[in-house]
Amino acid sequence: MMLIKDASNFDRFHPEDHLLYRVVTNAQRKDGGSEGYATSPYPMASTISAQSSLIQQWVPLINRFNGELVSGEARFSFQGLATTPNF
Repeated sequence: MMLIKDASNFDRFHPEDHLLYRVVTNAQRKDGGSEGYATSPYPMASTISAQSSLIQQWVPLINRFNGELVSGEARFSFQGLATTPNF
C-alpha cells in the first residue's frame, strides 16, 4: 500500500499535475532479471518531443549535488537536484 501511495504522489504540488508524466527505464539484466529506475537517456526527451505533438515541455532532474559541508566540528550531509528554469 505504501509503495502505491508513494508512486502516486509525485508532483502533486503542480496545479496541472494530471498532465505530468514520469519516464521510468526498465533495465534488463543479463541473468534475466530487471530493475526499474526513474531515469532515462537525456536525448530521449528531444526525440519524443520531435515525434509527438502531445508533449508541451520536458524538464530534466539531474542528481548533481551531494556531499558534506564541514564547519569546525559540525558536519552536514546534503543532497540536491539540478533542473532547468521551466521546472
